[in-house]
Amino acid sequence: MTKVFSTVLLLACLFGNMWAQNILFNKSYDYYSHLETAEAVKELEDGYLLAMRTANGPDIWKRIIFMRLNEGGDTLWTKTHFADETAVWLAGPRIETTEDGQYLIAGIIRSPETGDDNGLLLKFNPEGEIIWQKDYGGAGKDGFFSYRKTPDGGYILGGFSRSLDPSGDFYLVKVDSEGEMEWETHLGGPGYQDGYSVDFTPDGGYVIAGRGGVPPFDIDIAAAKCDAFGNPLWSEIYGGPENNDASHDLVCLQDGTILLSGGMGNGSFQASENRDAFLIKLNQQGSVLWERIYDELYTFSHLSAPIELTDGSIVVTSIRYLIEDGDVYGGIHKYDSQGNPIWSRLYAGEDLTKNNYLYDIVSTADGGFLALGSTYDPNLSNRQEAWLLRLDSEGYTCDSVGCVEVVNALPPPPQEEALTVSPNPSTGLLTAQWQTAGLVELSVFTATGRQAWAYQGRSEGPMVIDLSHLPPGLYLLTLRTEGQLLSRKFMLSD
Repeated sequence: MTKVFSTVLLLACLFGNMWAQNILFNKSYDYYSHLETAEAVKELEDGYLLAMRTANGPDIWKRIIFMRLNEGGDTLWTKTHFADETAVWLAGPRIETTEDGQYLIAGIIRSPETGDDNGLLLKFNPEGEIIWQKDYGGAGKDGFFSYRKTPDGGYILGGFSRSLDPSGDFYLVKVDSEGEMEWETHLGGPGYQDGYSVDFTPDGGYVIAGRGGVPPFDIDIAAAKCDAFGNPLWSEIYGGPENNDASHDLVCLQDGTILLSGGMGNGSFQASENRDAFLIKLNQQGSVLWERIYDELYTFSHLSAPIELTDGSIVVTSIRYLIEDGDVYGGIHKYDSQGNPIWSRLYAGEDLTKNNYLYDIVSTADGGFLALGSTYDPNLSNRQEAWLLRLDSEGYTCDSVGCVEVVNALPPPPQEEALTVSPNPSTGLLTAQWQTAGLVELSVFTATGRQAWAYQGRSEGPMVIDLSHLPPGLYLLTLRTEGQLLSRKFMLSD
């Protein structure tokens, strides 16, 4: 890895401004707390603006922090808000830019006096200072998990409401550019509805998705649509016969259709096997056009709202609960416009034995991505830190938390990767390919760091490795040659 990094850095120095320089990074952020989560991010010309939530220390309340980062993900400044016994959650992953060059974000705020929740909209300046705060909702629990800037310059806010119906409704609020309410509406069918993702539609309406059903057991995929003034058009339930569906998100695609994403119950009662990721494509009337279910040997559930790329392909994050060690890994997956897999990547923090979550993802100007969530610091027991990954267009970043790697947005003619493994996932026979000849040391490690296979000798590659004796799970292949250490993660499945 050192040699590869040095070569890329040398090219950057030699060619100067010939190529636009970007920096891939894999960073975690701590603010004296047990629980931090990166919830929203904004790409700037010379860095990033990150919004994170923190709790449990130095006080027990959920505060929010705005962080200004440089191009390598290093913190330039932090601004802390709501430290006075007020709990706050944010709706990611975007931080929107207002017409006057300020920023806006939505979420939930809890009153310390009543314990009730309200929808929240914050406007703040480039220095992280809040300009105004506006609350929405009634005398119950209401809040926003999602929001979007609308074509008219206002915003659509989507989430849940318990103010009118104690069991719960989808809650949508349309505001102008200064947060003044234009209308609000409650949508959904019988039972409860919680909205996790909202978007506008080509006909001027709005669509929201989440979970719905009749407690305590019926938990299904739910979606609803209203017109441009909040009048209900339809409300539907989707998914299989099982009741352990996860939260669900959506995006309205370029062709006007609606794509739902999340995790669907598959009937298993095993904690490690009870959900499958899915994509469901709907027309504007809520009818299913196609459905894709991605069945794995472990829980595999999409977490983020899908993002659509210019070629119609889809990128979404996931949670993967692996059977072998019971740990949780973040994933990012790319599908074509019909839901067929193109590539999948797994990511873990500095400690592979701890849980790692990638809740959201956004595109960057160079065609790459920013993925955000939470990871654990291995030096502090059960300390969750905010986690931000800067990735290229193929989902690659530098290997470990804390690393920074300079890459070229417009690189020289493509070359083969220094180390590749295929197929990935593999059922046991793995082909390793590298570019150098001579004495090599190959090792395979489990996610807990135990060496499971090793080879030393002279080889030019490719090499076929039989790992069929190993159980399913996440593994790491390392290749050591003279002056070079390379690594690749891979999955084994049945």
